Amino acid sequence: MLEESKHQALVAIDFYNRAGDKRSLYDFVIHIHMHLAWLHLLHAEFEQAGTPYVYRDNRGRIIRVDGEPKTWDLERCLTERYTSNDDPVRANLEFFIALRNRSEHRYQRSLAAVTSGISHALVIKYEAERVARFGREHSLAGELRFSVFLEAMTSAGVAEMRKAMRALPADTRSFLTRYRGRLDPAVRDSHQFDYRLMLTPLKGPRSDADLVSLAVVPAPPAPPATPATTAPIGAPTAANPAPASASAVSARTATNPSPSPTYTPLHRR
Repeated sequence: MLEESKHQALVAIDFYNRAGDKRSLYDFVIHIHMHLAWLHLLHAEFEQAGTPYVYRDNRGRIIRVDGEPKTWDLERCLTERYTSNDDPVRANLEFFIALRNRSEHRYQRSLAAVTSGISHALVIKYEAERVARFGREHSLAGELRFSVFLEAMTSAGVAEMRKAMRALPADTRSFLTRYRGRLDPAVRDSHQFDYRLMLTPLKGPRSDADLVSLAVVPAPPAPPATPATTAPIGAPTAANPAPASASAVSARTATNPSPSPTYTPLHRR
């Protein structure tokens, strides 16, 4: 069960990181793979804890489908594992469950641009949950690579991303705005719900600290929020002229590097 979860996660990430038309948000999460990765992971946790995870009828009898016990779906698993309605990990997963019910294939590029930080959080928290529950020997880190996309590295790339966002149908844009709007601000702004990154190149001589090309640095506390006009999700604003969030297992390079390296989640302002 745990190995099947790992397999589904790796397949999902591979689909998401493919270039061009081969890239697929739908295969990543909306259709099946990351959904199944989380489902099998939580089932493995319940199995380890000795928690029954099957549906029962009003008389307490196990419900069966084709002779097999009907196990909890992902939505039910989430309410058991993350009992608080304000848990950002649960909110992240429930976002994709809701998104699956309304997505159309021809808009997946636009959706990928708008939901990139939320997709990133989905993978980051899957890895954290897997390691926390089953140990570092079950980490996916040794089988993944750092992928770089060029979407926000040039003015032309930024323009294409804005165009893709505007292409979303009105009901989908409305859904994205409503979903975020109903969340507690602490949940909405949590990197466990929406994980955004900024990359700046590291200059100067190499040292032993540079054996890996990326370092994760805790983000500084976010300053107090300032009033701002509400805009649809993904819409460029004066304070946020272009998308800066990273994809599920990729990040975009900042166009104005600073001398010191940073690789931190960005807090909403």
